[in-house]
Amino acid sequence: YIIKLIKELISKGNKIAILGDKIYIKNVYNFGYLTRAKAQNIISKSRCSLNNPENLFSYFFQDCLSFNLKIFYNKTFSEFNVFKTKKLIPISYNNPKTDLKIILNNYKI
Repeated sequence: YIIKLIKELISKGNKIAILGDKIYIKNVYNFGYLTRAKAQNIISKSRCSLNNPENLFSYFFQDCLSFNLKIFYNKTFSEFNVFKTKKLIPISYNNPKTDLKIILNNYKI
């Protein structure tokens, strides 16, 4: 699912950076596993992030929030979202067309 979504985002002219597990897709910047300081440096240069669908409160999520990024997260966690900000945008993680539309409407190149 995420690979399909990433490919669609790239085809629309977006630049994608991946931290953690490497996903081998053309025109994607794979940084692999980094120290938190190096990850924060990359996050600080970003505009938005796609949170993993399993964990709303990961360190990655918290770092993205602290750097004021728009964060697309799994809508099944909406009831646990205690943050009062418009920067958190729920997506389904099961409908790529709908999620892509939400992402593109909330993030302009």
